[in-house]
Amino acid sequence: MVSMPMLLFFLVGLIQASVVRLPSPVTEKNYYHETMVTHLDLTDPNTPDDLNPALNRKMQISLFYPILGSWCSVTCGFPYMPAVASSFTSKQFLGANNTYFDSFEFTACCAAPDHKHDPGKVPLLILDPAVGTSRHVYGILAQRIASGGTAVVTIDHPHDTSVIQFENGDTVQGSVQLNPFVAINPWNATVDNALTARTADIKYVLSQLAVVDVVKKLLPSLNVQHAFKTDSFGIAGHGLGGTVATYFGVSDNRTAVSINIDGTPPLLTQNTTKNFVFFGRDPGARREDDIHWNSTWNHIFGQKTAYNLQKGDVFDFTDLPYLNTKLVDPHSGQMKGLGEIGVNGTTATAAMVAAYMKQQFSNPQDLGLRALTEALQDWPGLLPLGQNS
Repeated sequence: MVSMPMLLFFLVGLIQASVVRLPSPVTEKNYYHETMVTHLDLTDPNTPDDLNPALNRKMQISLFYPILGSWCSVTCGFPYMPAVASSFTSKQFLGANNTYFDSFEFTACCAAPDHKHDPGKVPLLILDPAVGTSRHVYGILAQRIASGGTAVVTIDHPHDTSVIQFENGDTVQGSVQLNPFVAINPWNATVDNALTARTADIKYVLSQLAVVDVVKKLLPSLNVQHAFKTDSFGIAGHGLGGTVATYFGVSDNRTAVSINIDGTPPLLTQNTTKNFVFFGRDPGARREDDIHWNSTWNHIFGQKTAYNLQKGDVFDFTDLPYLNTKLVDPHSGQMKGLGEIGVNGTTATAAMVAAYMKQQFSNPQDLGLRALTEALQDWPGLLPLGQNS
């Protein structure tokens, strides 16, 4: 009889024998765009590195940029995750010393040279990951959201993410002492410092996205005419990224959409009329289970909506449920941090975030309302608790 660890090892090795091309979402309903996927190192000249103050703080971002399918002249394979991040991520979620995750690649747009592109007309979303993980495990989410017509930027924060491999080959490993598999409890100086650092990173990234020369570096194969408009944007985050998303919703008036996915919010002591969305899990991570949500919720007097994912776990809101189907049975839970929801954890999280962006930025807004209704119908495991409840 073959043991489960040996079977898992065999399956991982079998898949690694060839690259698996992930299909473009463009064939599905509500997804009309091919996507261009690019990465860029950014160094904030005004912020010293946490561990080496003699150096400036350096981060890495990915951009998932929507391009109408008819504009895209050629699609090609684009690596899902580099080898260094794949090694860390495989060990974190599979407990295996392999590079399973770099055996995948996106189907992405490689060129659309015959059209002028104006990123200033494209809605912008920051998608902030959980602590101690890689931004790359949110790439499928980001591509699906982008295919709905939103430009999505993911960020690896130095010393906070699991590992970053910069363009020059240097690597920075995570050192922030927070556990991505459990909710924040207690809220302490480590959380405060991580929140402050991430907030500064995101504000710097936004400042660079408003510079046309930076956007041209991100989209070198396109005829880019303008930078992104950052006076109104959305932010969705997972875990500590959700904490950051709620913080931006409270503190930055440019935030038009704030979606906290399975994260503890900052503790509000004053009322706000801003709008907020929260995705929790039942059992174990409902709003009432959190150390801050009940109190903070009572200070929100804008539109507030909460959802509970039934029988899900913390990383069901990422790419992992989707990729788990490429490994073994999606309900067998081989990857750490997954529950029983299956592939819908990935597809519906993306659909919900895309729908909220459409609701805010589409004209007419009923396009977003229809997309939100369809996303809920497609994912019966996500139960809305009602607006303002």
